[in-house]
Amino acid sequence: MGIQTRSRDAKRIVLVEDEGALSLLLESALGEHGYGHELVICKTGEQAVDALEEQDCDIVVTDLRVPGKIDGLDLIKWLRRRAFEMPIVVMTAYSSPDVLRDLRYLEIDTLVRKPFDLDNMVDLISSYLAAPARQLATA
Repeated sequence: MGIQTRSRDAKRIVLVEDEGALSLLLESALGEHGYGHELVICKTGEQAVDALEEQDCDIVVTDLRVPGKIDGLDLIKWLRRRAFEMPIVVMTAYSSPDVLRDLRYLEIDTLVRKPFDLDNMVDLISSYLAAPARQLATA
């Protein structure tokens, strides 16, 4: 897991992506954006769960296909079962009708198909970070 330090007011981004080159591109592009943030890069769903159990975040950006026992879809299900309400952006090069149905059911915020425009992705993440924080769901 890679972590950048942040100030008290900085936003925390959890990026779940096993392709090192894409993670580095996103890290660089987000850093160039100029606002302080903490980017936690996880290569597996298990690393993401560990990071999220340790500390909440402001947005999760995840690939659907990551190695390990917990893929992107399982991670989203885990987040929803625990009533996490942060925005979820899903990146994928693969999307069957069944997966799209599951993503709609899990109420993800945005689906981004790979390959994507890096500037558009940074703008998307920035727009979610600039929005007011969501409240935890209560039952």
